[in-house]
Amino acid sequence: MNFKSKMDVTEQKNMMDDIEKYDFQHRLLVAPSLLEKNDRKNFEIISQNLSIKDRTVGEISPNALKYLGIKYSIIGHLERRISLNESYYLIQYC
Repeated sequence: MNFKSKMDVTEQKNMMDDIEKYDFQHRLLVAPSLLEKNDRKNFEIISQNLSIKDRTVGEISPNALKYLGIKYSIIGHLERRISLNESYYLIQYC
């Protein structure tokens, strides 16, 4: 479940709180636009992206994700390949 920017932060938080009330037979991964500590019981929080360089303004670093307990990130977004010229080579080898 990738929220992108379709909901504001309050709506995303409320939805995650609602999701927390249910038990799922499958593993549920949720990618909110504003990350929080990955301590939910019924689903796992993942990031929508991560910085591939040590210092990239406005992007979250792998160290910050690790601090939050976030193990997974969605990479290879079409939007980033178009607007930032990220290639499959960059995604595969970085």
